[in-house]
Amino acid sequence: MSTTAATKFALNYPIYHGEETIFELELKRPTFKDIKKIKISDLDSFSTIVEIAAKLSGKPLSIFDAMDASDVIELVGQVTGFLQNSPKIQEKLPLY
Repeated sequence: MSTTAATKFALNYPIYHGEETIFELELKRPTFKDIKKIKISDLDSFSTIVEIAAKLSGKPLSIFDAMDASDVIELVGQVTGFLQNSPKIQEKLPLY
């Protein structure tokens, strides 16, 4: 199994970005390159985790500003799930 396999994240509420309507995001599994500038202590911030999601999806960070709050909470859970294989990181992650 590839560690860089992508996961589809279906939005409950589409995002309208310019002329594009986004119904789902494809999130690749993070690599060290994706998270190396992130401090573990920052992983309790929605903003930090959404920044990681933007990197993993290849979408501009600006589209996430239009995302419904319930979708953001689910997305944060999805992204933190990618990182939960490490006990040290698990201690710092927020519970959602």
